[in-house]
Amino acid sequence: MKRKRLYAAITAVICTAAMTSVMPMQSVQASALVQNDFEITYGGWYAESPDWSADVTAIEGIGFDGTRGMKVTDRTSPEDGAVSEKDLYLTGGERYDYSVRVSAETDQHFKLTLTVEDIKTGEKTVKILDEKDVKGGEWAMLSASYKAPMNSKSFKLTITTDTTDDFVYDDVKVVGKQQTLVASAAASDKGLK
Repeated sequence: MKRKRLYAAITAVICTAAMTSVMPMQSVQASALVQNDFEITYGGWYAESPDWSADVTAIEGIGFDGTRGMKVTDRTSPEDGAVSEKDLYLTGGERYDYSVRVSAETDQHFKLTLTVEDIKTGEKTVKILDEKDVKGGEWAMLSASYKAPMNSKSFKLTITTDTTDDFVYDDVKVVGKQQTLVASAAASDKGLK
């Protein structure tokens, strides 16, 4: 009887090893799905204002730690701001960590908002991700973790203040958990031969 149990255990181990050598396993890891440091491109950011007066410009040396940053100028309304749609990278029903560094020469109340649109109804939902009072000449980080409804699209990020004063932003990141398929070493070796 002991011999049968031993043979059964050995068979189970061999079958498990054989299955894991040919079947991929899933691995979940956090990764930056959006990372706009503005050193090379605008990352899809633009100024949004009803009268098209506001402007967003990349300027060397004004960003966080003296890097290239984005400056928002010529706003005629506090609702005017910097905007970028990130729907190519984000999907509804997933939790993401959003962050951006902001600064201005004057004291400002900054807001980071996310607008998503319902795929079926077209209804828009605006979520204030974070808001913060920031002293003039200082940098602060606006950040939040948020899970948009499953049927969301668009994912429009907006940065504004409560005044029409100019401001600077830098280092926009959206981090999420990304599932990847990881093949075992034996399966990888078979593919290489």
